Amino acid sequence: MDGFPNGGAAQQITQLTNSIQSAFSWQPEGKAIAFISDNSVMRCDMASGMCQRLTDRRDEAPSGDAVVYSPDGKQIAFMREVNGWRQLFTVTAG
Repeated sequence: MDGFPNGGAAQQITQLTNSIQSAFSWQPEGKAIAFISDNSVMRCDMASGMCQRLTDRRDEAPSGDAVVYSPDGKQIAFMREVNGWRQLFTVTAG
């Protein structure tokens, strides 16, 4: 069964060459999602499926626990380990 109880079918959004390494979050307007992939914060446009790397790729991925849009959708907050402690960072949503 490919459908859902409320109707419709599942639609694949991303077609990345790397796995998604985190939870994801919806942009407040619903036009994009943010997540960690290839050890970077990524933004994916829901209409086109195009994904944009927002942070440099590092040897160690940002924490996959939370990748969260700001209420106005202009920033994405995420965590990265610094000297053994998790710290909060933000990046422009693109």
